[in-house]
Amino acid sequence: MKENFVIIDKETGKPYWISRALAVATVLISVNIFEPKKSKILLQKRGPKCPDNIGKWCFSCGYLNWGETLKEAASRELWEETGIRVKESDIIPWKLIDDPKRDTRENIVQRFIAKISDEPQGNIDTASRGGEEGEVSELKWISIEDIEKMDSSDFAFNHKEVIQELINEGRL
Repeated sequence: MKENFVIIDKETGKPYWISRALAVATVLISVNIFEPKKSKILLQKRGPKCPDNIGKWCFSCGYLNWGETLKEAASRELWEETGIRVKESDIIPWKLIDDPKRDTRENIVQRFIAKISDEPQGNIDTASRGGEEGEVSELKWISIEDIEKMDSSDFAFNHKEVIQELINEGRL
């Protein structure tokens, strides 16, 4: 499988990723069917070697590799970033965001939801699973009610708003 790759602008040092230009984002939810607000989402803190949003919380996200389906990419990114394997059949497409003007990256993003009934422990050794070294500095299962109390500035990208969207749509 052909991997995505990065080139570095010689003048600015800015990295540019060469990829299939489609991102996947997966919200991994440990469901509490009796008290939905006590359901938890696995969040990861962006590590010191990330290009931006270092120290901010987010859910698993990344780019589609060459030769990969969207679900394969979502499953791979979960594995690389968290060390948790989720069956592709448990990864459900939620929403395609195709407005390139919505952020500076101009990403087209397929969002997924994966619901599980337990809270498997992951680990942050991303490099051993094929991810980038230093990509994740912490993993934490956080309840929906605690996430709602957090400030949007604690999150990378727009991930707090995405979680709020899930809540508003009754998907949690």
